[in-house]
Order: sequence, then structure tokens, then C-alpha cells
Amino acid sequence: MSQLRSFTDWLHAHQVRGVVGEVGWPDGPNAKQWEAVASTWYDDAVSAGIGTYAWAAAEQWPPSYRLAIYRSHAPGAAGARLDLAGPQARLVTHYPSDDGTLRGVALADGSFGASLADNARYSSQHPGTYGADYRYPSAASLQYLHAQGVRSVRVAFQWERLQPHPSGPLSQVELARLREVLTSAATAGLKVVLDLHNYGRFAGMGPDGRRRVLVLGSPQLPAAALADLWRRLAAGVSGAPALGGYGLMNEPHDLPGGARAWERASQLALVALRVVDRTTPVLVAGYASSGAASWASQHPQPWLPAAAGPVLYEAHQYFDHDGSGTYARSFAAEQAEATRQGWARCPSD
Repeated sequence: MSQLRSFTDWLHAHQVRGVVGEVGWPDGPNAKQWEAVASTWYDDAVSAGIGTYAWAAAEQWPPSYRLAIYRSHAPGAAGARLDLAGPQARLVTHYPSDDGTLRGVALADGSFGASLADNARYSSQHPGTYGADYRYPSAASLQYLHAQGVRSVRVAFQWERLQPHPSGPLSQVELARLREVLTSAATAGLKVVLDLHNYGRFAGMGPDGRRRVLVLGSPQLPAAALADLWRRLAAGVSGAPALGGYGLMNEPHDLPGGARAWERASQLALVALRVVDRTTPVLVAGYASSGAASWASQHPQPWLPAAAGPVLYEAHQYFDHDGSGTYARSFAAEQAEATRQGWARCPSD
């Protein structure tokens, strides 16, 4: 039994819908073997009718990053655009979003720069420089992806940049940048899922002027703050033709109260968002790594109301032994570990 099936069986048993927001595998040594694993996985995903976003593409990926599906020949340069395809692209474009199911690529540039100076400086007060530390996909990159057969993208952004103070007003500059992505995507013929890529964290500044990371569900960052963000953001982008979904939070982990706390926080965010937008799909990640194999143990039951409009429960899948996507071991070692664990068709999530 594959690890993906652990997730799709849960969806089927509870008659709810789902999506895999990240699936990734490396190029380099054993690229063909990993591609064979991924091909089997995609066949299973298509058979289950589940959408997928491959990790990842970015205009700033260095040549050393092995999971880059698309990158730029001049990463980080002014005017850089996606124009190089890795070997993973063959498989990604073989399974397009042509059957009404969201399938595409995750775009990571908007989450870059969140580790400035080894996490010592990045915060809502020091969010990095747009175009240098981070960026959103350019119109040229989106046109390139469409030409490659991609029809849907998951665009990462950071909470601190969009809303410098929890429950405060949005940065109109940052909101305008996200709107520009939606406009460019519509022109290119792509759908966009907006992905809050924060792991259940907010990097702010304490009274002493030092960086302080707040954890969702703590008194300093209550669940209501996430609901406030999504109410404001939905008001700012709802109705955009290219808008394909809202991703409430990427991989929320180690929250006070654990998985149940995340369920409550995502319920509040969904309710707040639906006051503004009743029809756009909302993607709700599983707790911790959102791993497909661990889904049912983290979330025994669905927790979002069926009457809350279209909702997709979001799992993630990587094929190395710890699900980290680092692929530090050889393919042979990962295959042996998968056999030991009893995952017949996929080494790991």
C-alpha cells in the first residue's frame, strides 16, 4: 500500500476532497529511479482524482538545489525569469490540469529571505528587499510556465510582509504585488493558489526591539489573528479571475495544543474568509509536515463544516525516509527503508 493511499482512503471514507500541495523528488544521481517512483505516484493520484503541486520552481534557486523543476539561467539577477526546466518537468507536464483537477507547480520565491542572516534579522520590521531577498513570479515566468503546459501554480508569501502587525492593516504595497501576480496569471492562462508559507509562526519584534517569533495559538498570536489575516486578504483579492484557492497555512507545527489547536485555528480562519468569499476553494494543510502517511493519525476525523463552501484538505509527499525532501541518502538506501517499513510503491512521504 502506498503512502498516498493512506491519505486518499481517508478522503474517500469521509467523503471529503483533498489535494497534495507539495510533492517533490530530486535530479542528479538516480534521477531516473526517482522519476519512476514519482510516475507511479502520479498515476495513483490521477486514479484517485486528486490534485497535485510539484515542489518547486523559483527564479532564485541556485544550481545546487536538486528539487528545482524550473529555474532561471541567471538566478537572483534583475529581470530573472524561469527559463530552464529540470528533468522533473517531463512528468509534471504529463499530468496537466485538463480534467478540472488542480495540478501544477509550487512557486517558492515569495518565501525566500525569511531566514535572513540565519534567522537573526528577518521579521515584520526587517522583511527583506523585494527583488533581492524575495520576489513573486514575473509575468514572463508565468507565460513560460503556461508554454510548458502548466495550468496552475501555488504562490508562496510570508505573513510578516503582508501584515506587519498581527490583526493590523495589510501592507498595501505587498497586497498590490500579489494582485499583480493574479493579473499576470490571468493573462497567462494560469490559476493561482495563494500559499501562506509560515509554518504556524510570525516573526515580529518585541518591546526591546529584538526579533521575536510568535507561535500560532499562543497569547501573543491567537488563532483570531490568522482569521483576521484571511478576512482582510480575501477582501483584497476575491473576484480576481486567476484566483484558484487560498492556502491557509503551510505545515503548521509544534503549536500549543497540537493538531487540535490547528483544527480550531483553521476553522476560525475559514469562517472569517467565507464572510467575504463563499466560492473560492480553501486549502487546509494537515498538522506538522502534513504528511500523507501520517494524516489519519494526526486527524482521525474531518474538522471543517461541509457547508463552508469548497474545502480541500492538503497533504504533502516526499519520497525520502523522513519526508524532509532533502534526499541525503542514496536511492538504494531509501528503497531498502521503504521495504522495511512496508511501503511497497513509494519510499516515504
